[in-house]
Amino acid sequence: MDQGNLKIMDFNEWANSLYSIASDSIQECFEDHAEGRWKEDFITAEILKRIKKIPPKSFEYQGDFKNVAWDAYKYNGNLETVSGDIALIIKLEFSNGKYLEGVAYIEAKRIYHSKNLKNCNYKSIKWDRLTEYSSYSHAHYVMLYDIMPDSPVTYLCKAIPTEHLLTISSNKRDIYPFCEYFHQLLAYRLSMGYGLDFNQDKVNEAKGFSESSRRFKYLMTGSFKHSIEPNLVPEVIKVNQNLYGSFDPPKSKQKLDDWTPKPPR
Repeated sequence: MDQGNLKIMDFNEWANSLYSIASDSIQECFEDHAEGRWKEDFITAEILKRIKKIPPKSFEYQGDFKNVAWDAYKYNGNLETVSGDIALIIKLEFSNGKYLEGVAYIEAKRIYHSKNLKNCNYKSIKWDRLTEYSSYSHAHYVMLYDIMPDSPVTYLCKAIPTEHLLTISSNKRDIYPFCEYFHQLLAYRLSMGYGLDFNQDKVNEAKGFSESSRRFKYLMTGSFKHSIEPNLVPEVIKVNQNLYGSFDPPKSKQKLDDWTPKPPR
């Protein structure tokens, strides 16, 4: 790849572009709800497919540069033991040549609409499963997909630490004040190396290089190389491609909410 062709972005511009990917994916899947695409798997797959297509980029950050490369995969086989829909591996290459790898886990849920707005909820949340996931790793998050036609942000993608959600113990929109937006979690937190699990056994497990049977529906990687100059392509994170491969579209099941609002114009 020609390193001189990497586009240099402002950090906030780069972060906002990640949210645009999430909101556009939610919008597309919602507008195709009659085809059965208003489901977590379809939305998550669409977000990751779009992030996977982003070429390596450089962005300015506090006088220096961060160079980023994304990739994403889908599990090839039948899932047995999982710890969330997405395993996200972040690799940080520091300017002194040293590096650090960590992993975070994300469980995705979408809203179920109701004519009575107070009854809109994330009814597919399974509390016992979230308890299990959170006990496995503190770096576990729940990502929420919502459509709010009368809100300033119509296509909503928010995230909350799983331990927080378990403590609040609500599956309704009243959890939003305790959430952050998708790009805030991904760009300002996880991509900076905060909120990750740095246990090397868990990182290797997420890559598919362990004896563990714990697998994930989707695997996402992000490599970040800090430098005093731009256009340095980060080293690719190697994963077990016998287990994780290309994005085949999920199978559609045409089952709608009891009530589905009209897409906003």
